[in-house]
Order: sequence, then C-alpha cells, then structure tokens
Amino acid sequence: MRMIPSSPSSRASNAERKVFYALKGSGISDDTVCLHSLGLPRHAYKTCCELDFVLVGPDGLFALEVKGGGVRRNAQGNWTVTDRYGQEHRHREGPFQQVQGNMYALLELLRRRFPTADFDDLPKGWGVVLPDCVFDVKCVEWDDATIADQRRMGLFPVWLGNFVRYYRRKAGRNAAYRAPSDLLRRITEALRPEFEKVPSLAGAIDTVEMTLNSLTDDQCRAVDILVANQRVLCSGGAGTGKTFLAMELARRALADDRTVILCCSSPWLRNFLDARLSHPALQVLAISQARRNILQPPRADLMIVDEGQDLMNLNDLDVLDKLLQGGLSRGRWSFFYDSNNQAGLVGCWDPDSLELLDSNGAAHVPLVRNCRNTRPIVEEVERRTGCDMGQKEQGEGPMVEVVQVDASEPAENKASRAIGRLLAAGVPMSHITLLSPLSWSESCASRLPRHVKRDVGQVDEFSLRTFPPAQISFARIQDFKGLENTAIVLLDLDHRHLDRSAPSLLYVGMSRARAYLALVVNP
Repeated sequence: MRMIPSSPSSRASNAERKVFYALKGSGISDDTVCLHSLGLPRHAYKTCCELDFVLVGPDGLFALEVKGGGVRRNAQGNWTVTDRYGQEHRHREGPFQQVQGNMYALLELLRRRFPTADFDDLPKGWGVVLPDCVFDVKCVEWDDATIADQRRMGLFPVWLGNFVRYYRRKAGRNAAYRAPSDLLRRITEALRPEFEKVPSLAGAIDTVEMTLNSLTDDQCRAVDILVANQRVLCSGGAGTGKTFLAMELARRALADDRTVILCCSSPWLRNFLDARLSHPALQVLAISQARRNILQPPRADLMIVDEGQDLMNLNDLDVLDKLLQGGLSRGRWSFFYDSNNQAGLVGCWDPDSLELLDSNGAAHVPLVRNCRNTRPIVEEVERRTGCDMGQKEQGEGPMVEVVQVDASEPAENKASRAIGRLLAAGVPMSHITLLSPLSWSESCASRLPRHVKRDVGQVDEFSLRTFPPAQISFARIQDFKGLENTAIVLLDLDHRHLDRSAPSLLYVGMSRARAYLALVVNP
C-alpha cells in the first residue's frame, strides 16, 4: 500500500501512528493508495471535518476513523472518549456517525469536482479503528466487520481484508471486480494536494503559527519521480518550489532510515535548512564544509543538492562524488538547480558539468509552475529580466511599486516612506526584508531616519537559524539566495542592476518576494 504522506504527520496522535504503520505493513499492493489526515472544506452541518485515513484502490473507496484511549457508549447513545491523560470527553456523535458524515462530505466534494463521473457503482464504506481498547458493544448502527479494536491490531491485515470484502459484498461486487483505474487516478489526484501538506519556507514568517502550503499537482508528480529514481536533475525558475521539494525529499528519505547529505553553496541557506531539518541521520553542508569533510567522508545513502547551479562545476562535483555511497555515477542523488540568471552570481556554472551529471542516467524533472510569487511579481520579474518564472500559480496581489529617487530627496527618505506604508497597512516587521546589492555600511539602509533604523536588524548566516527576526531584516541580495519573505524592498538599485544584459542580482532580489515588492531606484 502506498502511503501519502510517506510518514505520519507531526500532529498525528499515538493511535493514528499505530494505525498508519499497521496500514503500511498490511501487505496490500501499491495500486492502493492510503491518504492520511484530510481536512474537508464542506460538511452538511460542520464548518470543517477531517478524515484520518482514506483508501483509494481497485477494491473501492474507504474511510477509517481512529480513536485512541478508551471509548464507550451509554444506553442513551452518548459517547465517552478517555484520552491518554485519563481525561474524559463526552460526545453526542460517535465515531461511526462521524466517519460516515465525513465520508458523505468527501463524496460530495468528489461529485462536485467530477460531475460526470459515476460514483454510484464504486464500492465505498467506512470503519472505526480503536487500537487502545477492547470494544464489544453491539448495535444495529454498525457491523462488527467495520470495527478494529485492540484485539484485532495484531492481525490487522486479516481485519482489513474482511472489512473491504464486507463493503464489496454490500455493493454486489464479486472477487474479480476492479474499480476503474481512470476514476481511481482522478480521485487520487484530486485529493492528494489536500493531504500532501508539508511545512513551507514561508512557515518561518510567523513564529506563532506555521503556515502550510499544499503541493501543486506539478510538485506532487515531482515528488513521485524524485522518490522513484536513483538520480534526478530537477530544474525550475525561482519560486517553483525547488528548496521546498528538496526538504520534503530529505524528510521522506529519513523516514525510510536512509542517511542523507543536503548540500548547497550558501552558508546562509545551509543554516536555514539545518535548523528546520534536524535529524541524526542528516548532514546539511555548505560546499565549503563539504570540501573539509572529504578526508573522512560520511558516505551518505542519498545526496540532495539545492541551488545546484552554484555547484555546477567539475571541482565541486568532485567533492560531492566523494561524499556519496557509490559516487555520482552509481549513487542516489537529486540535483535541484535554476538555469536562469541565478547561475554565475555565486560559484561557477559549467555546462559540461550538467552534461556529466546527465550522462549518469538521470531522470529530468522540470518544475514549470511558480508557487511562491503573486502574479504581478512574476510578470514584473519576467518583464525586467527576461527570465522564465514558470506558469503563474498564485493569485493576484499588490502591484510592484517602483520608487524613483531624484535630486529632491535622498534614497533613505524614499525607502523610509515605502517601509512606513507597509507598517501602516498592518504588515508585521518580521514580514519585511530589505535587500541591497551593497553591504550595510554602503547601503542607504544605514542612513534611514532613526525611528525607522532602530527597527531594522542586519541578518547574518547564524541568525538565519531563527529567521525571520522580530524586527525588519536587512541582507545583501547575494546572501539571500534560496530564501524569501512576504514583503521585499530592494534598495540601492541603479541602471547597472536594471540592465537586462546582466540581470542576475535583480532576478534573485525580486523573486524573493512572496506578496509585495518595491524597488527603490537611484538616478
């Protein structure tokens, strides 16, 4: 059985984890997909609901509700659930009604999505799994075949087979029946982005509540190819989710007990990733660290390279080759890179190196949808740089603001007003980053009015571990590669940076903005 996601959610209860691994080890073939923890937007009488597990396969469509701790029902039909702390919670609606109602909500969602599809002939059903207690209550509201309690967890594959056969018989389907593969594929593709929720890079924006991004269909397919292939070249413009996917690939490999090296050029990006992917079987290395490690190489099972355009040269590839079990020719690796004008800004781009990697039988995964930037930002970056930012996936947003500096007022005052407009609109300081091609001492940011400057902090490679800070952040464009924030104000630009013949800095700087972008341009 193919599990999506491939490891339990960090929010999963102990009971859900038990059921997750019971399903994963059930022996059912991979043509059945199990999706874990789906939030549904519509329900007949609830504002939201969640299905713990949904099985989509040749046998049909099935939902499972998991309840940990103790579960009992009194004569009046009221339910009591005892959690792991011994606290009792009373509910009028039991787990059987809950999963049934959620299943109907799921079917309604699918019928809305595929109005011409025939769901009536598809076997479908729901069950309840109680891994922590013995449940022997009999009632006409449910059949014994639809319940797996503590006694059945040891023989879970047997129970699961009986559960599926029970609903197949109810639907009048014999053992030879196979649900239409095209319908199953459409169901899985429709539901998967709702399940496949992974922490986004933008999650660091809000230190209280992490934002979750659903993978686009494009990224879902990319994850499948990345996992299935020994060697992968994954290309895409800024904002197409390369770092996002590199992090997810690392998580999945670690969940499968592999040792992983995640390498990039920038110590800044290295520290940002290391703080968010801490694991004893993972090493996150800047290439400068990797060079020092080749004397005693860790020999990882999987090598993941992010911002690979900065390492696309024979010297750096030689270092990576020595760190990987089997080397680059026989080992398992995924190379994420941008062939646009980020290449050459840091490190050295050598087309022969790309050919060398490709000659090792690499699968090619192009990312074509921009999932970071709003439409106005994508269009402005493409207009000014000529770079391909991918198909526009995000919605509308504020127009890009261009602030022209002239002799009447210094650049720092113009920048101060742009910052003030953001703060007045309620944008938190932590959501604002000032980027410049210059260092702090050379930038107009160092000359901002005192009441603004006191709220601006310089970011360095070490502070990236806790990015974003509570205050407005400042960094050089070159150092901010691979990172992002909600609002970006580009400072100290002049005609050299706006020249389309050498747009690397402008491309990197503008594409860091998720929702708001301002350019402060000197005469």
